[in-house]
Amino acid sequence: SIDSGEHANTEQVTSLLSAILANVGKPPEQYFLKNVKIGLDGIDITDESFKKILKGNEKQTLKVSFRNSEKRMAKRVEIGFVFSSEFIIEDSNSYSIYRDETEQIVRFKVDEVQGNTNYLRNPLIITPVKKGTYKVRSFIKAENIESKETAITFEVV
Repeated sequence: SIDSGEHANTEQVTSLLSAILANVGKPPEQYFLKNVKIGLDGIDITDESFKKILKGNEKQTLKVSFRNSEKRMAKRVEIGFVFSSEFIIEDSNSYSIYRDETEQIVRFKVDEVQGNTNYLRNPLIITPVKKGTYKVRSFIKAENIESKETAITFEVV
């Protein structure tokens, strides 16, 4: 009968709407940009083997960059570093700093970075106060980049 056909259509539409609702808010995997990197002084941080030698008790300027090697734009990008209290980080309009007793989080934010672009930021100015080897966490977050963290090493001599 006509009623049973209409009932089947209603069930099919309900089933399709349920499937769509189940995926709302879950961006498909291809939505996220993968080929993005932070750089320090022109060298991309690709893995945890990244090492930078710094002089103790001397103010140093690090050029921080963000490379978007994808074809699509990166949106609402935040890159940053988590330093221990053995570093003095100079205040700047280029980045924000959150400090507590154990760590200092430096964040650079930019609304958008076009595809195939190396975005240079203003420098990060730091002074390491104690000799030693320090693991510093670097991170990238964005609307269309899955949060990614890489530990880097600062050797203070």
